[in-house]
Amino acid sequence: MKDRITARLAEAGVDASPEVLKGCIAYLSLLIRWNLRMNLTSLPLTEPLQDSTIDKLIVEPLMAADLVPDSYSTWIDLGSGGGSPAIPLRLAHRQGFLRLVESKERKCAFLREAIRSLEIGHTRVDSVRSAALILERPIDLLTIRAVRLDAALVQSIASL
Repeated sequence: MKDRITARLAEAGVDASPEVLKGCIAYLSLLIRWNLRMNLTSLPLTEPLQDSTIDKLIVEPLMAADLVPDSYSTWIDLGSGGGSPAIPLRLAHRQGFLRLVESKERKCAFLREAIRSLEIGHTRVDSVRSAALILERPIDLLTIRAVRLDAALVQSIASL
């Protein structure tokens, strides 16, 4: 798996540190194991992994990491589901505080295990719908992926 991820990152021109690469491999391995028991992602996770799956789960979040300013202090990921883009992004950016927001408790269990096993600090998982989200502090960064945007969600995001 390491060689495949490294090759996909190199093809995309993404330079990941050995620590970030190790974390992404551990995350992807955990996601594959858990996805056998519950549907965390609709992406195909059977071996050998498709390039498009590696790109969506690992490469694209790490490409986006270059766009994330180092100055943020509070970050929210809405609809965290299987953990991408938030977990790979978090592996690349460990500063600040991250809230993973997911309405499905089973997916939250996976996210909590991923945070624990990857030893990602200053990160919390909240089982709540975005419309019911209460902010304790202003946010500097919001990520969202694979969530259907409707008028209510856009309004909810705007209020954040």
